[in-house]
Amino acid sequence: MAKRRTEKRKPGSWIYRATRHAIYLRDNRTCYWCGATEEDGAQLSLDHLVPWINYGKDNHRNLVTCCRKCNCKRGDKKLKQWYQVLQDEFGKDLQEIQEIKKKINKVRRSSDSSIKKLRDIVNGKKPYCKLSTGHSLAK
Repeated sequence: MAKRRTEKRKPGSWIYRATRHAIYLRDNRTCYWCGATEEDGAQLSLDHLVPWINYGKDNHRNLVTCCRKCNCKRGDKKLKQWYQVLQDEFGKDLQEIQEIKKKINKVRRSSDSSIKKLRDIVNGKKPYCKLSTGHSLAK
């Protein structure tokens, strides 16, 4: 049996606010699992692809936006088990599961600089852009 973490963490204290909101932006403020948005009334949270209790990391490559309902329902299920729940209980077909898997692979390959740019936007900083000489804004 795999070793599991047993210590408790205070909700929301384990990740910087700007990083949390940068991940929400990256994921279009949409639940990865059911597609719900805040406009639909969903309360957004972050879900670990590899569950934290199984030593999943607290970084942008292991975190996706999800609604609290899906986060609670998934718990510490591994992705393979969760895909089965998505099919059986959420009615997702194999093509939808494949699309989710593609999005997850993209998250796992995302660069540190891409999330930094989103954090800068969250923090109100303008993204850096070098303007060519003679550009109307380069004055």
